[in-house]
Order: sequence, then structure tokens, then C-alpha cells
Amino acid sequence: MKNIGYKTLDLRLIHRETSFATPFWSNRARSAIFCAKQVLLLQKKKIVCGLWSIVLCLNLPTLWLNANMEMGMDYLKKGVSLWNEEFLLKAEKEFQKEENYYYLSLVQYRLATFYLVSEKNEQAKRYAEKGIENIKFAVEKNNNSAASYTILGNLYGVITGLSDNPLLQAKYGYFCLKNVKQAVEMEPKNSFSLLSLGITYFNTPEEYGGGIDKAVEMLDKAIASDRGNSEAYIWLSRCFIKKGEIDKAKGFLRKALDCEPENRWAKNILRNLEKRSTKSISGKVINAETGEGLSWVNIIIEGTTKGGISDN
Repeated sequence: MKNIGYKTLDLRLIHRETSFATPFWSNRARSAIFCAKQVLLLQKKKIVCGLWSIVLCLNLPTLWLNANMEMGMDYLKKGVSLWNEEFLLKAEKEFQKEENYYYLSLVQYRLATFYLVSEKNEQAKRYAEKGIENIKFAVEKNNNSAASYTILGNLYGVITGLSDNPLLQAKYGYFCLKNVKQAVEMEPKNSFSLLSLGITYFNTPEEYGGGIDKAVEMLDKAIASDRGNSEAYIWLSRCFIKKGEIDKAKGFLRKALDCEPENRWAKNILRNLEKRSTKSISGKVINAETGEGLSWVNIIIEGTTKGGISDN
């Protein structure tokens, strides 16, 4: 009895089963041929099985990392859409496991934004600085993409929003605009970058190169590149709130909710507009008529916008 591959091969039984009702020499010849074929077949199976085992072992780390990535992205999307700190922190842990500096900076940017809106300035500053450090490292590691420069610009935007010093605001505001513009130059149809440039213009005074009209132009381009970009619709609504065109603002918010029905920010702004009063959105008071009170807030989910993600 000999064990080869998946089966137990008994050559004597094979010979016996092919030996009846045929001439002696023919039986032996057929038996020998049959045995040879079976041995070759089983040996091939054994080799293939061995090769698949090697391939599987070599790819287990990759499969494990992909699982971490998928879990991290799922937590990130939930954290941003539901405005949930716990999901964002879980996403950070998953990306830390992979030492993926691009995605790590991405979630740290989300956390910095969350703490900025929640008026936890020390935590916001800490995460913004960590995010800047990690995205710069990612760029050095050849993730020289438009999305990387967009994240870097947005992080400088958070730092700008945290500063009370006009000189620092001008300095970091310049860095913000410079990096996001560079991203758009690299990929003119990147919806994520166009969206971020629109937001940057929204938050930058006209005398420094920004303004509502420029913001609307960029946000329109972001939507043209990706009709499912819910955040572009939200920021368009904010532009028209500033213009005093509340009905248009409501229309854009409804479009945002068509794209992403669970978006908490869009729901809250729309509810506040319908009540025509001052309400609290994600822990910060805003005026529904003017749209003031959420400066430098950029809650983008790149995973839902075309061209917005570059795997590292």
C-alpha cells in the first residue's frame, strides 16, 4: 500500500481488476499502462497541491493586509458618514497594522476634522500634525499622487482653522491652497481634489484668492467628474446659504442624501434650514441663514468619489 497525493494506491488491486477475460499478455500490458497513468496523474496532483500550498503561504500576508485594509476603509466610511469618533479610531488602528502611511494620514485628517468641529483643539492639532508627517512620508515613498497632495492641503487647512494668529493663518492657508491646486494640476478631473479646492476657496477670503464664486465653480466640476459625490452637493448648499438662496441650498442637500442617505451632516443642515433657526451640528452651533460656524470642515469620503483613492 502506497500513499501518493490524495489517494491510497494499491497497484496489486489495479492489476487484478484489469486481468480478467483478456489474454495474459494483453492483461499485463494494459495493467502496466493503467498503473503508469495513475501514478503520473497522482504525482501531478501532488505537485500541483504542493505548488498551491506554497502560493497560499506566500500570499497569506497579502490576504491579511487586504482584510485590514477593507476593515479600515469600512470603519472610515462609517465614521465620516455617521460622524462617529469610535469608527474613525478603529480605522486608524487597522491602517496602523499595515504601516500604510497614506491611509493612516487620511484617517488622521478625518479625526483632526472631527476634533476641530467638536472644539477639541489640542486633539485636532495633534492629529493634524501626525497626518502631515505621515502623508509627507507617504509621498517620499513614491505615493506622489494628486490624492496625497489633496490630503496634505486639507491638513494644512485644519491647522489654519485652529490658529488665532493672522500671520500663521496666512502661512498655513497658503500651504493649503498651494497643495490642493497642485493636486488639481496633476489630475484636473479628480473629483476629490476638485472638491477640496472648492472647499478651500469657500474658506479663503476673496482678497487672498478665494471666494464663493470660485468655490461654486470647482464644486460644479467635482460633481461633473462624479455625480455621486455627496460632499460636493453639501458644500454647494453651504455656498448658496451664504448667498441667501435657501431653496437652492435645500435642493443640493437633497441631492446629497440621494447619493448617501445616511449622511448625518447633510441631514442636520437640511433639518436646520427647514426650521430656519440656529441649531447645533455635530457639537458646534451654526447659523442656518448664513452657514457660518463650520469653517475648514471637510468631511470627504474618497472611497465614494472617482479618482479619489490611490492604493499605496
